[in-house]
Amino acid sequence: MPRALAAVPWVRESTAAARSPWGTQGVRVLGPWGGAGRPTSPASGRTGNTFGATAFTSSGAFWLSFCAFVQFFEADVPKAEAGHAAGLFLIAWGIFAAYMFVASLRTTGAVALVFALLTITFLVLGVGNSGGHTGIVKLDGWIGLATALAAWYASFAGVTNSTFARVMLPVRPLKR
Repeated sequence: MPRALAAVPWVRESTAAARSPWGTQGVRVLGPWGGAGRPTSPASGRTGNTFGATAFTSSGAFWLSFCAFVQFFEADVPKAEAGHAAGLFLIAWGIFAAYMFVASLRTTGAVALVFALLTITFLVLGVGNSGGHTGIVKLDGWIGLATALAAWYASFAGVTNSTFARVMLPVRPLKR
């Protein structure tokens, strides 16, 4: 799971890039990095990690669908409705992230924090885009930064703890 968590920050950065001055070029450049967690999915499933397999297969699906929307369909959406379409798309992924957050409560505090922040990130960005609220989208940039930092910490802790075969960086197990 640490490999895939390392890709989570790209979700935030690439969705922000699509709405930035870089426009769709940001998705073309950063989007493929977000799919880096996708190869982890089959391995997670084979080891019985349903949570990891679901989370990171879905991450790949997010990237395929978001890049397809930006590359092929966004231009066909009337300009006045583009924010609504992107907002609805992001809110739908926020709902998915919310139920994955509930499931993450049986993993570690670090992973649960990532999914809590990812839920907030998607929902706030969705609301900001739906209503054309640039202030909300900018606020989401800060939330997204917190999401990225939490994901990188969870990934770094997972890799470091596994490599050293002991707890070097706490992740707070939540299993009971």
